[in-house]
Amino acid sequence: MILRLTIFSLISISLLSIQCQSQKVYRGINTALINDVKNPNEYGASINKDYFKLFSKWNVNVIRVLFRVDPKYLSNKQGSVLYDLPYLNDFNTDYYKKNFQVLDTVIKYAKSYDIKVIIYLAEHIKGKKSGVFYNPNNESGYYYEMLNIYKVIAEKYKDNSILFAYDPLSEPKRKTEQNIWKEELFEKFYNDINSIDNSTYILFAPGPVGMVEGFEGLIPFTQEKVLYSIHCYYPVGYTHQGIKEFVKNKAGEIKYPGDIKDKWNSSVEYWDKEKLINSLKPALEFKSKYNAKFFVGEFGVVRWAPDADLWINDVVSILEANNISWTYFSYGGINKWNPTFDKNDPVSFQAIGDKETIILKTLQNYWQNN
Repeated sequence: MILRLTIFSLISISLLSIQCQSQKVYRGINTALINDVKNPNEYGASINKDYFKLFSKWNVNVIRVLFRVDPKYLSNKQGSVLYDLPYLNDFNTDYYKKNFQVLDTVIKYAKSYDIKVIIYLAEHIKGKKSGVFYNPNNESGYYYEMLNIYKVIAEKYKDNSILFAYDPLSEPKRKTEQNIWKEELFEKFYNDINSIDNSTYILFAPGPVGMVEGFEGLIPFTQEKVLYSIHCYYPVGYTHQGIKEFVKNKAGEIKYPGDIKDKWNSSVEYWDKEKLINSLKPALEFKSKYNAKFFVGEFGVVRWAPDADLWINDVVSILEANNISWTYFSYGGINKWNPTFDKNDPVSFQAIGDKETIILKTLQNYWQNN
């Protein structure tokens, strides 16, 4: 009996391994080519084929592209940090027209270089009231804006094979938002979008933010086109050093491997590859248990972090060992994260740098596996 169980277990493990190995791994990069709320003229204005020639040269096979809510829908209440996001269902504004023109260009060039596209929406919701995220009584809140933007996108691009996935809420923040998204809204969102476009994946991140804790005890969804997602910036004290809104340490002070604070109020711990694996454990165990399809939508490190290539090697080797697809953060947008700039270059919104940095070379070693 024991022998039978042992043989059966070995067969099951082998089949699971074959299933995992059969999942194609995509390796790519994030882009911020769509207009920004704070800097609407900085993104997309000069987009051309050169971006995609460069991606193709690197052997990137997927890009994750930023799309944004029209800032006119973000009305700041005086004396408050809350934002109203009414359901206006109006996507003919000049802002959206311009953004869709840029997205048309992205899709066209991506298709010519056979690069898959993931579209994600930046969240600009703040405050503590869940109604800012979702208010079913009057159909207001960020959820309705998000849903209806994706309905337009799905209808517009549903027959385009280059479109790989929609990433609607990649960093659910507050507890109420996480719970509503997981327990009630994600399946509604999936069904609404899938009824328009049933060939494109939809990413689900349980939160909090892009972290892994939400995978503990998570029951997988039954829908076929679900991709589970996390963002990996562990430890934030290293990856975000010199980014004043996150960590107050001066740029270039924190080394990896080494003693690092993960968060603002955490104690100092020694971080190395083993610690990274342990930090990702809830997600990795969920993937293994359910043979779930995974995509790490973001991971990255500021370009002035010492030995950034060591951290990238450790993170990517963990993802590769678990057949997890990924897009590095980020190319375009503010260049603190852009691998084509080195640690001493000035901070700017310039997209294309001219440096063969150690970070870029490290990523290229993995992109060549595509």
